Parts: sequence; C-alpha cells; structure tokens
Amino acid sequence: MPLEIHDSLTDRRIPLPERTPGETSLYVCGPTVYGYIHVGNARPPVVFDVLARHLRAQGRVVKYIRNYTDIDDKIIQVALAGGEDPRAVAERFIAAYREDMATLCCEAPTAEPRVSEHLGDIVAHVEALLAKGSAYVTDEGDVYYDVASFEGYGKLSKRDLAVNRGEFGRGKSGGGKRNEHDFALWKRAKPEEPAGARWPSPWGEGRPGWHIECSAMSHAHIGAGFDVHGGGMDLKFPHHENEIAQSEPVHGAPMARGWMHNGFIEVDIERGADFAPEVMDLLPTLFADDKDLRKISKSDRVKLGALQALPSPDARERALMAVYARKVQFAEWFQLRRLLTRVDGEAVRYWILGTHYRAPLGFDIAERDGVATFPALEAAEKRVEYFYETRARVAAKRAQLATAKTGAAKPMHEGAFAKLLA
Repeated sequence: MPLEIHDSLTDRRIPLPERTPGETSLYVCGPTVYGYIHVGNARPPVVFDVLARHLRAQGRVVKYIRNYTDIDDKIIQVALAGGEDPRAVAERFIAAYREDMATLCCEAPTAEPRVSEHLGDIVAHVEALLAKGSAYVTDEGDVYYDVASFEGYGKLSKRDLAVNRGEFGRGKSGGGKRNEHDFALWKRAKPEEPAGARWPSPWGEGRPGWHIECSAMSHAHIGAGFDVHGGGMDLKFPHHENEIAQSEPVHGAPMARGWMHNGFIEVDIERGADFAPEVMDLLPTLFADDKDLRKISKSDRVKLGALQALPSPDARERALMAVYARKVQFAEWFQLRRLLTRVDGEAVRYWILGTHYRAPLGFDIAERDGVATFPALEAAEKRVEYFYETRARVAAKRAQLATAKTGAAKPMHEGAFAKLLA
C-alpha cells in the first residue's frame, strides 16, 4: 500500500510526494542554538527520524536536511549577557543538541547546514526578491519582505492577512516598514552589537532575518519543489508561511510538494495542582482564549512577575497568576537535559511515539513523598525495560535451541517455541 501523508497545505491526505523516483527529499526546521532544548523541541526530530528510517527501510534514498540557526537575536542576547562571542555560544549549544539527539536515538540527518555557512545564498535570495519587487530597503538599511506583493499569503496557515499582526515571529527590526505584516530579510547591525554578530552585505553590515535562512538553505541542499517540509505546528505561522512567500516568487514553483507538522507537547496543568475553586472555574475560558497557554515558554516567568506586580488583580488575572506559577514549576523539568537525569532517553522517545504525531501530547508531573515524578514517562520507561527483558529471554531461548543436540527429542513446548522463532 503506497504511503500517504497528511498535507498541512491542502489539509488532506496525499500520496508521499516523489520528485525523483525512488528518492525522498525532506527538510525539517532545526533549533535556534541559544540554550538547551526543552521536551517540546524533542518531538520534531524524533517524529521525522522515524519517517526517514521508515522510508529507507522501504528501499528509498532519503535526503534528510535539518538546519541550525546559529545567527539570531536570541544568541546575541545570550552572548552579551555572558560576555561571550555569539559564535562560541552557538557552537556550544550545537554540540549539546547533537548529544541530546544521540540520547534520543535519532540518526544524524544527511546534512546539517548552518546559517553562517549560507550567507552568500541568503544575500543572493534577498537580491532576487528586491529585483522582483517583493522586498524593499529602508532608510536605516534594513530589508523587508513586502507581504502585500504575494497574493497567496496565508494559504498554509489559513490566516486572513487583514487579521494578522506584525508582532508574530522575529520579523521586527528598525523603523521604515511599509505595513505591520512585513518581515525582516536583512537586519542592519546596531552599534552596540559585537563583531561576531555582524556580516557584510550590499545593504551594510548586519545579519539575516529568521525566515529567509530556511528558504536559502533548503534550496542550496535539495532545490526547489522538494518533497516534504516538516516541523512543529508552531512553525506553520509565521515561519513556514513566510518561507513560502519568499521562495515562490524567486523560483516560480511551490517551495515543497507536501507539508507535515507535528502537534504540541502540552503541560497537564490541572493534574496534581492545588488550584482554588474559582481558578478551576475559569480554566476552560482561559485555555479557550489562549491556545498556547498550555505550552511551556521561557517568557512564563516574566509574565508571572508582571501579574504579581499588579496592584489589584481581578479574578481573571489571579487565575492566570496561578496558571503561570504552575507553568514555572513545570519549566524546571521541561528542559530535556534536566528530565534525562531522571528518565532514560529511549523512554522519552517511546513516550513521544506513543501518540499520533499530529495530536497534542500531554506532559504531566506529580509528587511522591515531596519528589517530582512523571507518571506517563515512567510508564514508558517500564515498557522499554519490558521490551529489552523480552528480547533477552528470546535470545537465551534461541541460544538454548541452537546448542541442543542434533536429533535430540525436545519437549513439545520447545518445539513450538522454535517454530515461533523460525
């Protein structure tokens, strides 16, 4: 039976795209390397590692590309705070990411391009967009993509341009934007930024915007119209939407033939929480109003502080305060490296794969004698242990049968077992 995927662009199942017979070209957005990854960041590499392994097991040649964003505002902020070179920060967390992937039993992709290695490709792509009238340069030296120039904007995320807002994603830079939806293709360096955070370009020293990198790197490694573009659901908008908008005008073809997005890993905030009844009553409304409220974010502590600083919080604000306090508690263990001090990497992989890749996956924490426990992950760890114990028993039985004397009578149950293993 031919393999089918759920295509996020058309929102339906389609046959696995095949630009070249017998081959699959796969591009998956990788990490921005400014810190250790959290459990949610671990889901895409595990999901697409399984896809790549399955396709290779079918005899297909798989070109699997996963990038590193090693030039980014967040990396610069970490470097400035620690008095480091931004490139040193990126190198350290690239090494950490590779260690984490090995712990999760993920095979290395075919290639792992870095933004810093493709600045020439990025500049050339920006120049092509300017030549086609799809981008413009501001007086400050920033280059922006003109979203209004792309008629199909919003077709992946199914968002109406009229209700989109410019604050989504990392597209903001200086002034001079024509409208709030436009996003940065090249950001002019600021005077206070270190030498390791600026590169030459026709528009002055600076660095690429977040979105342009994947358009340039995917094209450099697997060309236009590759088979499958993958990533987390959070990348559908604005990142992947912007990739489409800036790729199609240059190459005159769809960026990818199929789009796959894995679901979020969400925190089970209610389980084990000591919320007041009035907070419990408001939770359904809070979660309905903010679809990302169950996600763990590095900004949760900041939001909690802002709520705690309110002089007279109302009932909704008090409920949000309780939720963010709970999320900060989760965040301690949501970091993958921290979690792996308590749970084996194979158990985390098994737990991730125990739920359909597009469905949300709940991360829960409980307490036992004052110590944090992880019921779902601990159950997964027991299943992995059982699997290895079963393999060991089967191997021992095989060895016993292999050493039995030729022609010797065997008990009925051994003969049946031998047939089972044949």
